This record gives sequence, C-alpha cells and structure tokens, in this order.
Amino acid sequence: MRLLEQAGHASLCRQREEYSYAYVTVDGPVEIETIDRLTRINIATRYLRAQEATEYIDGNPDADEVVVRLRPVRLADDRLFQGGPGCG
Repeated sequence: MRLLEQAGHASLCRQREEYSYAYVTVDGPVEIETIDRLTRINIATRYLRAQEATEYIDGNPDADEVVVRLRPVRLADDRLFQGGPGCG
C-alpha cells in the first residue's frame, strides 16, 4: 500500500494464456480510500450472497479496510498486434 501511495499511479494487466491468447493493460492514477464495514459488505455482495458476504467480512476483521481505485488514462490490448482496432 505504501508504494501505491508514494507512486500515485499503477498498472493492471489481465491476460489469457491459452489459445487464442489475449491481454489488456490499463495504466493511471490511483485513489486510496478507507472504507467502513457497510461498504466492505456491499463490495463483498458482488461476489457472495448477502448472508455469506456479511459472515465473510465479520470473520476477517483484521483485513485492510481500504479500496484502491485506478482511473484508466491509458489502455493497451492485443488487438494492436493483430491488426485490429486496438487502443494505445
């Protein structure tokens, strides 16, 4: 977290390693925000049922209570190298 705060920006890459190969990379500034229990539960319910999300959050009280938001200002993907309409 300290390095993100110092740098103020980050890159994120997602790739598919099986055929047909693909990737996308985003770069941009980051905002780091402390969040409360309710916000943590709301985020967890994106992936779990409401009851499971609450149990998960309450069962991990020592977890970091922050959210990192990356605002993409640069996007690159594999279409640049496949002759497609990629971004750059």
